[in-house]
Amino acid sequence: MSSSASVSVVTEQPQSHGDSMRMNRQGVEAEPRLEMLTSLDQLIIEQKKECIQAYTPIETKNKYVMKNDKSEQVYTAFEDSSFCMRCICRRFRSFRMSILDKEGEEMIRIVRPLQFCAGYCCFVKGDNCCASRITIEAPPGTTIGHVQQRYSLLRPHFSVSDGDGNEELSVIGPLLASPFFVCCIGDVTFRIRNVDGADYGGLTKVWRGLLREIIVLKPCREADEFLVEFHQDLTGKQKALLIGALFLLEFLYFEG
Repeated sequence: MSSSASVSVVTEQPQSHGDSMRMNRQGVEAEPRLEMLTSLDQLIIEQKKECIQAYTPIETKNKYVMKNDKSEQVYTAFEDSSFCMRCICRRFRSFRMSILDKEGEEMIRIVRPLQFCAGYCCFVKGDNCCASRITIEAPPGTTIGHVQQRYSLLRPHFSVSDGDGNEELSVIGPLLASPFFVCCIGDVTFRIRNVDGADYGGLTKVWRGLLREIIVLKPCREADEFLVEFHQDLTGKQKALLIGALFLLEFLYFEG
């Protein structure tokens, strides 16, 4: 009896060990590819803009480089959208954003539907047709959560929920934030809050000076730069959702 029992224990150990390796800090099962995010306290995201956008009305697909706090590249992000969407719908366009690891494999996918009035009807209560929203998948095809614009009169408010629709975090913008002037007032930070209202980091559009942002280097430049600061208790999945939230904010408030 003891011999068979010991055999049973040995054969079950690999499965138990594998399960434990797939657990995040809070003991919730997470995708292994997202485990790298748990060790990151911040991400620097730099948009790479092509010169053709400075001199023509043609809007090209957005590209981004994502670095850790040591300025080491850890991910890249590429927009997938149609030519008509980019040139006609501009910041309101639908898109699919693919985030690739250093091996070039897609680890996170962000999907945004077309909403032409997205971001401008936040004074209408409820989940109306103008409330901007995105879906985050990791791996692609598996939904891990959503970011949804919420009713707010004075400050932008976005809800970050898991795949079942349970709100886990919220993102709160500065007072009277608007796409028409947030690019001209220095660093713009959207604070991250947990369900109890505690501060869990921030999503910041980095101001690089008047000359670089508006006057001299506006044409044909390395475009917008963002900083994502994570609280140490955030899981890999939650950080992936917040990266999605950053890209939604980028299109709503900072897309040229």
